[in-house]
Order: sequence, then C-alpha cells, then structure tokens
Amino acid sequence: RMGTGPADSVIDSNMIHHRLRNLVVVGTSTYPSCSCANPSLTAAALSLRAASRMA
Repeated sequence: RMGTGPADSVIDSNMIHHRLRNLVVVGTSTYPSCSCANPSLTAAALSLRAASRMA
C-alpha cells in the first residue's frame, strides 16, 4: 500500500519501501484504494516512473 508513512503504508509515493530503502515495489497492489477502472495504464505509468527514478 502506498502512503505517507510506515504507520499506514508500506511504500512512499516514489514506490520505495519505508524501511528497506533499496527496495522498489511496483504493481497494482501498491494502490491506496480500489478503482472501478482498468488499472493497467496506471500500473504501466507507475512502473515507468519507478524505472526512471532508478536510472
């Protein structure tokens, strides 16, 4: 789950784990809430964002 701190989430808005700072988590399981729309495009965008920050 994506959020602002370790009390309510596992990763931050950059998809980096709060405690394991070398771990980047991408995928639809990181969304803070469910959506009624197909999540594929959002998952791809978050993956590209995470990859560009690692490069």
